[in-house]
Amino acid sequence: MQPSELTKDIGMKIKTQRILLGMSQSSLAEKIDVSFQQIQKYENAKNHISVDRLLQISKVLKVGMDYFFTKMSSSEMKYSRETLELIRNFEDIKNNSVKRSVYNLVKSLRSADIV
Repeated sequence: MQPSELTKDIGMKIKTQRILLGMSQSSLAEKIDVSFQQIQKYENAKNHISVDRLLQISKVLKVGMDYFFTKMSSSEMKYSRETLELIRNFEDIKNNSVKRSVYNLVKSLRSADIV
């Protein structure tokens, strides 16, 4: 039986939020008392997640339950791991001047159309 679109979306959202928080599958697994393989199965929509387990995950990932049931935009779904880590690292920059410089650098690289 193929997983439903909802199961796939929930798995993708778990993975996205976990990466944005800089959390490994093992770390999430430990916090909810399952194996990292089980987290892989949730993220890849190989196993369904009970409501109780999803509530545990939502608390660890610091999101409300509604996060998992809001349809992902197509732009959210295409983020690579590197993009998610870039976002996380950018958000961790405390110095606003440095943050602005990084932003301008990335913007100029994009404008230069460097391949």
